[in-house]
Amino acid sequence: MRQGSNVVLKFRKFLFSFGGYAFWSLLVLWLAFALLAKGCSAMCSDEVVEEIPSPDGRYVVEVSIGDCGGATTDFYGKVIVKHIEKGFDSRRVFGFEGRPSASGLAIEWQSDDKLVLSFDNLQKVRSIDPNGRKTSDFQIVYKYRGHSLH
Repeated sequence: MRQGSNVVLKFRKFLFSFGGYAFWSLLVLWLAFALLAKGCSAMCSDEVVEEIPSPDGRYVVEVSIGDCGGATTDFYGKVIVKHIEKGFDSRRVFGFEGRPSASGLAIEWQSDDKLVLSFDNLQKVRSIDPNGRKTSDFQIVYKYRGHSLH
């Protein structure tokens, strides 16, 4: 009878040791993966290529392009409208592949409260913010080859 309980104790000790080794091994692997993922995200960079202030100076449209450094990856871009007085208050209203010229992007403030974004290559468009077309402060009009999307 003592022999059977001795086997059980040895088995429990083995399981306890194995669990500890497994825990620490997985923790080290998770940490290595987290550091690797952080290093890969640092390879991506954004560059502001154009800033267009509104006529009254309350807003600025910022066009930026990004690249994640890969030979097979293309540039990506975005258009953000920032509220000058509330520096943290910004909204992404348009996204595109490649450089701004690849989508034929043109941006113009027609008045203090009307922004027009026009483009001629629909295949390069990644996103259009449907909620960004009308806010309490200004209106955004999207134009594609002379056709208005509002």
